[in-house]
This record gives sequence, C-alpha cells and structure tokens, in this order.
Amino acid sequence: RLLVNNVGAMNLKVGCPKVLGYQMNIFNDNQIAEYGCKAVASIELNLQELSEFAQKDKLIYYAHGNPVVMTFNENIPARSLTDEMGYTFGLRRTATSVEMLYSKTIGTLQHTSDILNSGITELFLDLAFDVGSVVGYYRKILDGERVSAKNLIRCVTLGNLRKGVM
Repeated sequence: RLLVNNVGAMNLKVGCPKVLGYQMNIFNDNQIAEYGCKAVASIELNLQELSEFAQKDKLIYYAHGNPVVMTFNENIPARSLTDEMGYTFGLRRTATSVEMLYSKTIGTLQHTSDILNSGITELFLDLAFDVGSVVGYYRKILDGERVSAKNLIRCVTLGNLRKGVM
C-alpha cells in the first residue's frame, strides 16, 4: 500500500492500493467515501469521535509515532524549535523541506483495547526508533496478551485520544 498525504498524489498510477495518511485530516465518513480508499483518521479526533465512523473497515488509527505538524520549505539550521510555552519540536530534514514533528511521541499502547473495542481494526505505527520492541508490544496486545510497558508509556502522550480538539 502507498501512503498518500497529498490530494495531488491520488491520481498517480502506482499499481498498488492507496491509503490516505493522517495529514489528509480525515474527520468523517464523507471524506472516506469521496476518496474511496482506506484512511488514517485525523490525529485530532478523540475515541468518541472515532467510534462514530460507520466505515470502520476503512479506518486506520495513528497509534504510535511522531507526526509531522508543519513543513517548511526554507532551510532551518537548528535541530529543534521551542515555542513560548516551552514545548520543543524536533526537526527532520527531507530532500526538499524541513518537517517539524509533534513535541512528544504519541503512544496509545495502554488504550489499544479501547481503540479495538470502538470497531477500528488497523493501527498505524510511525516508527523511527525501537521498531522491534514497539511493534512487539502492540502485537502482543492485538494477540490478546497483557503487557507491561511502563518504560514505553512513561515517555509518550495519548495525543487527542481522550480529550480531542473540537
């Protein structure tokens, strides 16, 4: 599958199914129907809002990672930026831009069962570090095992899973 985070890329002929990425900000079933493919739900939605989707078979939940919150076309020499509230956002360079990442890693490991109980059956893990161990934790939960991941959940945030944005 090809992850698409730009409407312009929807018309590409790539020979594999496309999945709408979280940067497409999918907030409702109408958007899924319009694009006609699976989608990673907006990271701004809370659990209640996610449970209201009718087409959960086409919905994927962003469960773990550092999502891009802004993209800059200019070269920024720093490795991170800190806002007036004291939140520090890491910067990642691509071939053509600089991406600013969420200030803290999103990790919903301890609430995976709540996500699954809402009817969502696919999780999106956006991993750059500790790939094997993080995937292993989620795999065990998906297999019905109880896991203790105190070290993992201590350094993550639930993002908007509980509170939402709206």
